[in-house]
Amino acid sequence: MSSIVDVNLSLDSALFLDLDGTLADLSPDRNSIRIPPATERNLLEIFDSLSGAVAIVSGRDIDDLAIRVPEALWRIGNHGAFVLAPGESGRTFPSLIDPAIIDDVKRRCAELGLDLEVKKTSIAIHYRSTPELESASHGLLARYAGQDSEYLLEAGKMVAELKVRNVGKGKAIEERMRQAPFAGRLPLFLGDDVTDEDAYPVINRLGGVSIKVGAPPSLATTFASSPAEVRQWLEQQAAALHTL
Repeated sequence: MSSIVDVNLSLDSALFLDLDGTLADLSPDRNSIRIPPATERNLLEIFDSLSGAVAIVSGRDIDDLAIRVPEALWRIGNHGAFVLAPGESGRTFPSLIDPAIIDDVKRRCAELGLDLEVKKTSIAIHYRSTPELESASHGLLARYAGQDSEYLLEAGKMVAELKVRNVGKGKAIEERMRQAPFAGRLPLFLGDDVTDEDAYPVINRLGGVSIKVGAPPSLATTFASSPAEVRQWLEQQAAALHTL
């Protein structure tokens, strides 16, 4: 099993990173999660060294992601569905979830006291603060998912999420890798959750390095112990790239 400490960026790397649980520590209050200022500076330094080939790829709604990530970076939200280029802001993205489903889930969540997050391509119920509601959370959303449905149900870290099909981080990264400034580079992707697993085979096939924050099992080839280790690694890589 390879460790992130054995991985080094080069000037022809392309870096993709998840936010929650990868760059920033998880918290019961998802609204409090931010990238630490020192890590933001390291990311911007790496962005300059890699000629702009750095992207944050998150399941967060693109509007939410935009307020948590420096505007100078690529921001890919909604599990890869929507992209903001460096410097881009104020763009409007459509919701892909049936409004009737949103209204029904909102009503049921209010009745059960569930923590609901409505995004443009998914509906997520968080139960980190109420783990006893795990079964109720998954059961509520399961009625809308199925083999013949346009939605699928995924289980993440203390979250049940109903997602639009054919949206994923792997697909989004593959699309970026066909375009400047990512094309022709060796990709690295760092993630931590079930929703990151579809990206690892893409990275592996492209000859890059797939890194999971956490323990196996995973389709990733390399592992980091915690977001703190990721942040330390980024600090080291930012400094090392300056010498190349």
